[in-house]
Amino acid sequence: RREAAAALAAAGAPAVAPVVSALDDPDGDVRKRAADVLACIGDARAIAPLLRAANDEDWYVRKAAEDALQRIRGRIEGNR
Repeated sequence: RREAAAALAAAGAPAVAPVVSALDDPDGDVRKRAADVLACIGDARAIAPLLRAANDEDWYVRKAAEDALQRIRGRIEGNR
């Protein structure tokens, strides 16, 4: 799973849609890793799905989503 996550992160923007869909996976670890990958990609299209994930039942998913949002927003602010 780590290798797959790294490959998706390296793919960048084209991987956003499939990784966002993983935020709905029944496995909390998959959802957490998806949030981590979205943080690495840093694409603003992930903000709305990550906001939903920030309300996940799994604490680790919520934390990963919050961290991802912070990183993405930081990149957006840094580009202004």
